[in-house]
Amino acid sequence: MRPHPPTPSLLLCAGTALLLGSPLQADDGGAGPGDEQPPPDYREQGDLPVEAPAEDGLLTGDGFHFLEDFKNEVYKDFAKATRWLDRTLARNVTAEEDYGRNRITLTPSLTYETGHRTRWSHDLGIRADIRLSRLQKKLRLVVNNEEFGALPESDKAETEQDFRVGLARQIGQLIDTSIGASGINPPTGYAEGRWGTGGRHRDWLGSVQLKAYYRTDSRGLGTSGSLGWGRWWDRIQLRSSTGYRADHQTRDEVTWASFYSLGYVDRLIGPEEPRPLVSPSKVARGYDLGYRISGNLTTAPTVAGHQIVAHYKQPIRRNWIFYTLSPEVRWQENQDWQADFRFQLSLQILIWGLSR
Repeated sequence: MRPHPPTPSLLLCAGTALLLGSPLQADDGGAGPGDEQPPPDYREQGDLPVEAPAEDGLLTGDGFHFLEDFKNEVYKDFAKATRWLDRTLARNVTAEEDYGRNRITLTPSLTYETGHRTRWSHDLGIRADIRLSRLQKKLRLVVNNEEFGALPESDKAETEQDFRVGLARQIGQLIDTSIGASGINPPTGYAEGRWGTGGRHRDWLGSVQLKAYYRTDSRGLGTSGSLGWGRWWDRIQLRSSTGYRADHQTRDEVTWASFYSLGYVDRLIGPEEPRPLVSPSKVARGYDLGYRISGNLTTAPTVAGHQIVAHYKQPIRRNWIFYTLSPEVRWQENQDWQADFRFQLSLQILIWGLSR
C-alpha cells in the first residue's frame, strides 16, 4: 500500500463551511472589483517618498540614477507606441490624450527543484494594462501570458502559458469581456468573458468569480470559477481561495484546487488602491505561509497533490523593483507521494507611470 499524506485539517474545512453557511451581505464597504477595502492601518503603509510625475507621468526627483533613467526611456517608447495604436484604431475620435497611466509588470523567476528529479528552470511573466485614451470608453488593450482559467496559486512552470494580445471591454460593473489571439506558432483565436462580485459579512471579506473562454484550436470551450474569503487582524492577513476549471470540448476534465495562507503585510505596493485580500504580487514588504491541495474530479483518486509554500518579499529599488524568496515542498500522487523540494527567486518589476 502506498503511503498517503494526512488529509487537510478540520480547521480549514470548518473555515470553508463557515463561509458557505453565512450569506455575504454587500454594502458600501463591499469587496467588489475596483471597490476593495484596505487593512485598518493602510494609511501608515505608504511611508516611501512620493515622486512627482513629469511629462507622460514619468519619474523625476533627487536620488534617481541609471535604473530610473532606463525605466523612463522604456516607458517613453511604450507611450509613443500606445499613442500610435490609439490614433490608428480611432482616427475620427477626439479625446484628451493621456498615456502616462499605463502599467507594465514583469516577473522573471529562477527555480531550483530537487526530489524525484533535479533541475533548474526559469520563467518570465508579463502583464500590461493599457488604457487607450480615444477608446477608453469602448475598448482597452490587454497583453499577458496568463493561463486560461488558472486555478488558485497554480504553478506557472507546469501550466499552459500562451502569450496573449487582445481587446477588452467592460460591461457594467461586474462583467469584463475580451477577444484576441494567443500563442505564436501558430496563433490561436480566443474569446473570454468574466463575471465577478464580492461582499462583506462583519469582519470577513468574500468574492466570487466565474469565467468562460473559447479557443479556436482543439481545446475549445472551457469554464472556471473561484470563491475567495478572508479577513485582516491589523497587519495579519488570512486568505483562502478555492477554484475549479473544466475543459468541456477536449477531455471533459474538471480540476480543482484550494489555497489557504496566513501572512504579515508590512506595506502594500499601492496604498492608494488597497485590496482586501492581497496576494504576494500586491505586497511591497511582508511574508506568509500557505498550504495548497489540488485534484481532479474526473479521475481517481480525487486528491492529486499537497503543497506547502512560504513567501518572503522585500523592495530592492524604491517601490518598483522587488524580490521574493519562496521555499516550497510538495507531494504528488503521480510521483508516489515522494516529497519534492523547490526554491524560487523571483523579481517583480513595475514599469508604471508613477512609483511611490
